[in-house]
Amino acid sequence: MRGPDEGRSDPGGDAAEQELRVLLERITPHPAAPDGRLGQVRERIQRRRRRRIAGVALLSGALVALSSTLLPNVVRPENVEARPADRTSPEPAGPGTGTTAPTAPSDPTSPTAADRISKKRFPELSGLVLQVPGGWHSLALPAQPRLGMRAEGFVANVPITKPPRPCDGAGWTPCQPVQNLPADGVVVTLVRWQVDTLSDKVLRHGEKPREDEEVDIECLASGGSVSYSASIGNAPEPDTIVSANICMGADVPKKTFAETMNLIENAAFAAPERAKQPGGAK
Repeated sequence: MRGPDEGRSDPGGDAAEQELRVLLERITPHPAAPDGRLGQVRERIQRRRRRRIAGVALLSGALVALSSTLLPNVVRPENVEARPADRTSPEPAGPGTGTTAPTAPSDPTSPTAADRISKKRFPELSGLVLQVPGGWHSLALPAQPRLGMRAEGFVANVPITKPPRPCDGAGWTPCQPVQNLPADGVVVTLVRWQVDTLSDKVLRHGEKPREDEEVDIECLASGGSVSYSASIGNAPEPDTIVSANICMGADVPKKTFAETMNLIENAAFAAPERAKQPGGAK
């Protein structure tokens, strides 16, 4: 059996529990309403955006000021180089400046100077004229009939020296203008011939360079690895041509090879000068 107080609620316990609940509610922080929190977040985002816009504007202003100082100095050399210089009528450097753009001095070591073509005339070779690339060397030797030596000319992309004439190659005597031809070296030997057994076609048009089946013996003696033979026609004298022997090293660059072939292809003879007659008449 249960006692008389069993099954009843304790009024004192309920009151204590209620007071504890009220105390907990008071000390527990209540978060702001959802709308309030969204407003606070929105305000923070707007403040950050305003600060970013102000920072970007400040940075843009600094970059504009810097570019106005540096960009003219960067762009000006490119414009001057891209525009060909006119020495006869210089253009103003800029509108309203009243000054002329400076002309860069020529540099003999620059690629422009190296690619420059100069005309070289060989009077002993019937007035032969060659368009020699910049940096190449040339040498002319007159004919020596008593020694059986014909008129000769030499063109090379390496330094050349005057060989002795006559030369039989005995001992250490060098017979060619270039000794120990480097791998990228080229030397062209030109000889004037006057014979009556050549065809009219060869006399008129000459012969284009063709590779020799066997390397020329003089080319081998100079250190060359491959040789070409050609002839230059349309000489002013009758029955006359100029032969061209091309000696190359083992590793000639494509540009040098093309320059050599153009040298032969563009060869021509200058018109002979007429002798002045007595009294100044020509």
